[in-house]
Amino acid sequence: VGYCDANRAFAFHLSISDKGHTFLSIMVSFLVVTRANIAHQRYMESRQLLGHVMRSCRELAQHAVTFSRHDQSSRGAREWRADVARRTCSLLRTVVVVLEHES
Repeated sequence: VGYCDANRAFAFHLSISDKGHTFLSIMVSFLVVTRANIAHQRYMESRQLLGHVMRSCRELAQHAVTFSRHDQSSRGAREWRADVARRTCSLLRTVVVVLEHES
């Protein structure tokens, strides 16, 4: 530091003009808004995909009931429908837990 003070050839001027601050503030605000928009888009996409998974699981359970509803005589059909519903709920819970896990 003493050498730089003694020799003015190595002195640095570290001030920034007002235009520089204006430009930097515009760039920082642009980057913050862009990052917020990307996060919102990812949230909306995952919300849409989760809704699709839930709709598909509901349709699976409905099809299981529809395809086996005429077989009321056997107890196996009722157990099979209950098993499909239980496994579908388990699948939905697993999807939600995986999505909530911090990675």
